[in-house]
Amino acid sequence: AHLNVEAHHLEVLNHNFRNWRHVRFPQPFFASPSLILETYEEGSIVTDILDVYDQEAREQGDGFQKGSDIIPLDLARFIVTTGLSLYLKML
Repeated sequence: AHLNVEAHHLEVLNHNFRNWRHVRFPQPFFASPSLILETYEEGSIVTDILDVYDQEAREQGDGFQKGSDIIPLDLARFIVTTGLSLYLKML
C-alpha cells in the first residue's frame, strides 16, 4: 500500500472542492507508504438518508410507495445535483 499517494489524492480533492461548503474530505496531516493520519469529517451518507425515507414509506403501509415517492423535492434535488456535480468534478 502506498498511503502517501492516497494522502496526496486527498490534498488534491480538498483543493479542488475548497469552495464547496457542503462537500468535505478528510485532511491528511501525516502520511507514509504504510500509514496515513487524517482528520475526521462529520457527515451524512446519502444511502442512510434514503433508507430513512424507504422505512417511512414501508410504515405508511400501502405497499406501493417507495422512499423516492415521499422524499422532499428540495432534498432530492440537492442530493441529485450535488452528487452529479461532485462526480463530474472528480473526473
